Amino acid sequence: MPTAGSLQNPASATLKIKQTNGAVSGQFTLVDGDLKRKVKYQGLIIRPSSGTAKAFGYFLLPQIPVAPEKISTSRSLGQMVIEQ
Repeated sequence: MPTAGSLQNPASATLKIKQTNGAVSGQFTLVDGDLKRKVKYQGLIIRPSSGTAKAFGYFLLPQIPVAPEKISTSRSLGQMVIEQ
């Protein structure tokens, strides 16, 4: 449980927002047993007529490889949405 003034972030997640154009980017790390997968994402903040801002984009998450495949050659996929 976090204490006052501390923050738990086991995935080492980051978020950057570029104020000039609404671009968002960052990364996080997924741990599956001995396999660590670093995931980068990027997107764009969009403010629809409803006024509620959302960021839409994608990330490239390497799928868990199946032998003889390696993490460096496994397929990557993903979609991200950040809501206000």
